[in-house]
Amino acid sequence: MTVIKKKIKFGDEYIYVETGFIAKQSTSSVVVEMNGTKLLVTVVSLVNVDNKNYLPLRVDYQERFYACGKIPGSFFKREGRPTEREVLISRLIDRPLRPLFYDFNKFEIQIIVTVFSINPEVDPDILSIIGVSCALSISNVFFKEPIAAVRVGYNSEGFFINTKVNELNESKLNLVVAGTNESILMVESSAKELTDDIMVKSIFFGHKKIKSIIEFINDFSFSVKKNDCLYEQKKVNECLYDWLYNKYNSQIIDIYNIQDKLVKKSLLNKLYEKINLELVIEMDKESYKFEKDIVISDIIFIIEKVERNVVRNHIINTGKRLDNRDFNEIRFIEVYLNYLSRAHGSAVFIRGETQVIVSVTLGTKRDAQIIDTPFLRQKDEFIFHYNFNSYCVGEIGIIGSPKRREIGHGNLAKRAIQAVFTENDFPYVIRVVSEVTESNGSSSMASICGASLALMDAGVNIKNHIAGIAMGLIKESDKYVILSDISGEEDHYGDMDFKVAGTKIGITALQMDVKVSCINENIMSNAFKQAVEGYNYILSIMDKFIHESKKEVSKFAPKIKDFKISVNKIKDVIGKGGSIIKSLIGGTDVSVDIQDNGNVQMVYCNTEDGERIYKEIKRLSMDLEIGKMYKGKVVRITEFGAFINLVPGKDGLVHISQIVNYKLNNVRDILSEGQEVDVKLIDIDKQGKIRLSMKNV
Repeated sequence: MTVIKKKIKFGDEYIYVETGFIAKQSTSSVVVEMNGTKLLVTVVSLVNVDNKNYLPLRVDYQERFYACGKIPGSFFKREGRPTEREVLISRLIDRPLRPLFYDFNKFEIQIIVTVFSINPEVDPDILSIIGVSCALSISNVFFKEPIAAVRVGYNSEGFFINTKVNELNESKLNLVVAGTNESILMVESSAKELTDDIMVKSIFFGHKKIKSIIEFINDFSFSVKKNDCLYEQKKVNECLYDWLYNKYNSQIIDIYNIQDKLVKKSLLNKLYEKINLELVIEMDKESYKFEKDIVISDIIFIIEKVERNVVRNHIINTGKRLDNRDFNEIRFIEVYLNYLSRAHGSAVFIRGETQVIVSVTLGTKRDAQIIDTPFLRQKDEFIFHYNFNSYCVGEIGIIGSPKRREIGHGNLAKRAIQAVFTENDFPYVIRVVSEVTESNGSSSMASICGASLALMDAGVNIKNHIAGIAMGLIKESDKYVILSDISGEEDHYGDMDFKVAGTKIGITALQMDVKVSCINENIMSNAFKQAVEGYNYILSIMDKFIHESKKEVSKFAPKIKDFKISVNKIKDVIGKGGSIIKSLIGGTDVSVDIQDNGNVQMVYCNTEDGERIYKEIKRLSMDLEIGKMYKGKVVRITEFGAFINLVPGKDGLVHISQIVNYKLNNVRDILSEGQEVDVKLIDIDKQGKIRLSMKNV
């Protein structure tokens, strides 16, 4: 196979794409490189004999530690299960690809991206999307058209295409936009409370930059000799479709207009059984006009299309949604604070048939999550976990590790909320957990609302409440409607899933997946404006329950005291082999962390023990000053006076003449070993000897 290599200018660097040398037994493969970051993309496609009515596509992104010259830190010294970062980038690649495969694709497709080399300034995520598009374009998998992606930043000078990681530190925006030459398919963004106008402009700014990359991918694919396309498009049986649509149109709408999700689900299942039974009866008739070899997957596929069109036509033509809401109407909202009495903060947030319980746990710096990946190593002091168990939609499922969707939704909520933390140094590590207990659309956005309420309930300093809303779009030819606070059915049958989170000041996070082409700037702008109106309405309701953070953290939260001691006093506090500090904290719930620079953090629940140990540490670490008063213990008595221990390793002498105001013949008449006395430091000579006095103390 001939090796083909091409390059394109990308920002200040060049992207190099090569095929024909590595991984030649895959369906297609490319190696992509830019400024020291190199990755391999492979595509393998096999015939899927299961005849399933969904797209059998799997995308896996994996980073190797050798790529950055490190050995994995685990016990086995090799990479294990996918990290959260790998899952998130896998989703980032997967989401814009799916709309570009035809319905009922019979070929199983696996895409693997392996990062071989990493420059810390060049994030492989954008290169991965471009590489996958190149690999699919030269494969025999039927792929509608190539896609590309860019990262957009924003500062006082305007928008810029971000190719280096350090540029993000000064940016108010971190936005990834992916799409084809004509259409935007996916947007993922975090922002620092920016306006909807800036967000819309940033998306279309990024889309313009995509077009030159797509031209390069087309040029690259034309230069590669490809095998015949492995594609078999499932044709819809139009006759069967029309029969089902005309016969069951009104019944489907009547069921979808029912408000109770479980009742609706039960009635739909009964309708499916009825349809199957009637089809069996039809097949026995001489007048039967459909294929005799029709299988259950074909029927499911057609019923799905019937349902989709019935629902969409109803909304477009009647101007009303399935639950009779207006297009911009938000479902009824309920809020319950401090629902979990022993948690450090909690809230229940309910919107329609979507319900989440959000808890906040405050921990110490030792509880920070250590992120150790080939591309990134840091300690994360804000953790957000999103749990979606099957019971919340009335189903039976397997309990295990978090699924990709849970990781993705948790990360979206985390990015949304990070923007509202105040700059004040909050001494706690924060873990937020959202348990989705009921779901009928928009559970990730409900998690953001619940988290904002729970954080204020926990006394965490956040500048403003933050709320999230899921928007939808239904577009038929020139007609379109934008839907606020979409339900599960509107999400499933709609053309766009558009999640927006923000404060009363501006937008903090955005996630958008588009299933259709021709979403122009006008539609996008209207969707943003309606979204902002929606989440501002939700914010107004949240403010009625709690509008600012509590002044103090929960009594169940650990208390943290940060202070500093002199570096040369650390040994006096710790003692030989830790003897002093161990004796202080033994039998208590107090933990003391002393850094090499003298920074001390105490964590405790029992206030009495904490304050006692704090005072003792301060005493042990204090610098002795002439003229100050001290409390000490008599450790040795001589004929000429007594030696008083002030702090560990520091004894001073009270001369017999400095004990009382009259002549004293025997020191033991006044003092004894072990006795505690108040003394005044009157002198420290050049040899460091300390002179003390008990007179007039």
